[in-house]
Amino acid sequence: MSTPIIAAEHLCKTYRLYRTPTERLLELLLGRRRAAVAEVQALRDVSFEVPRGSVFGIIGQNGSGKSTLLSILAGVLQPTSGRAHVGGTVSSLLELGAGFNPEFTGRENVRLFGALAGLSPSAVERRMPDILNFAEIGEFVDRPVKLYSSGMFVRLAFAAAIHVDPDVLLVDEALAVGDLAFQHKCIHRIHEMRRRGMTIAYVSHDIESVRNLSDAVLLLERGQTLDLGEPDRVCNRYYRLVAERELAAQRAAGGAVEPADGAPAPDPALEARFFTDPELAERARETRYGSGEARIRGIQLLNEQGAPTQLVRFNERVTIRVSIECVQDCPFSGRVGFTLRDRNGMALTGATTHGAGVAFGPRRAGERVVVDFSLRLPLQGFSYSVTASVSRDPDRHLYVDRVENALVFQVAQPPPPLVMYWPVYLHPEVAVWPPPRGQAPPDVPPAAADAHAVELGAGSPFRA
Repeated sequence: MSTPIIAAEHLCKTYRLYRTPTERLLELLLGRRRAAVAEVQALRDVSFEVPRGSVFGIIGQNGSGKSTLLSILAGVLQPTSGRAHVGGTVSSLLELGAGFNPEFTGRENVRLFGALAGLSPSAVERRMPDILNFAEIGEFVDRPVKLYSSGMFVRLAFAAAIHVDPDVLLVDEALAVGDLAFQHKCIHRIHEMRRRGMTIAYVSHDIESVRNLSDAVLLLERGQTLDLGEPDRVCNRYYRLVAERELAAQRAAGGAVEPADGAPAPDPALEARFFTDPELAERARETRYGSGEARIRGIQLLNEQGAPTQLVRFNERVTIRVSIECVQDCPFSGRVGFTLRDRNGMALTGATTHGAGVAFGPRRAGERVVVDFSLRLPLQGFSYSVTASVSRDPDRHLYVDRVENALVFQVAQPPPPLVMYWPVYLHPEVAVWPPPRGQAPPDVPPAAADAHAVELGAGSPFRA
């Protein structure tokens, strides 16, 4: 097995708090430990290894120790105990403003950053055009960075960090302040750097980006390792942790919508639709979380004929049916939703009752509810999973019940002549004007008189 390029062995970091700065200074000067008001353990016995050429995600709630860990890996902080090893050259983007002089211009700060990274002045100048092209800050490059917006600053800082050709790149939440176009540009570059063999340690509160970018994820909680390993599992555990905390806070605050007066009589039509999956509880044992007032009893994928299926045709209209039973009174409006993910765990689409203008509750204990989501699936011929959830609050992730990967199904390959190079086909109308030489333009409706429209025929299986 190859030697890991990043390794942490039983890392601990303790901060001593003092009543006044003078007490801290006396301890440093006299070399004697003085009584501290308190000790805060930012990291406690954290260990992991990162192989070369991988992306390592680090997640956790505020105060969990993520930034402290990355600062130790960058050499900015020293651990109280334990050992951290990072092989090769390291480039770090730890926080907004770190390593840049606000009085220097952007160009001067790039030269400073390159020198600190060990590059010669000539090497920095050779990279300067690529850095400035990536940053896209225009004439501001020759103005002091104290005049930059946060977005301009992070553009330049990230561009400088990735163009010094490091073996290891450490990024701490720096991309969160960039605009959407820049974030997409950075994520594309991270994929490119990984293909070239660069190792990246990445701290972010954007859990879906960590899920999709990372080869492994570390979840920290109060300075300790709560989970480490496969991104999908670890990210789901983070969501469960956040949901449990938010639910506890809401219960402590009190206040709820009054339940409906009396449960309705059983509806035969509802009971005919309601589906109980006896195996769901076992499948969801590690991936289910929520307060428990209601439970998802089953989830089905129905084809165009309304029959349950696990194999659907390309672009077939299907129904995702979620069957819910209220175990206790549910005195809240709530929402029911689903997320569709590809085989790599990337979220492709989803929907909620709240987004459709429909409320879930309030409901009485014992009530059953069936929610149908009907949609077409113009997807590549792979396997997909559905996550289903019931939430207390329409606008927050206060989960009553959430089941990750509750349903897995397969989409058949699209029929010819369509060849798909992407996960989803959005049925574009393609226009070419002028038409190829020797080909007469077809009759077009007045609204499309300025284009040669090529549209899928009426008998095509791709038409909506």
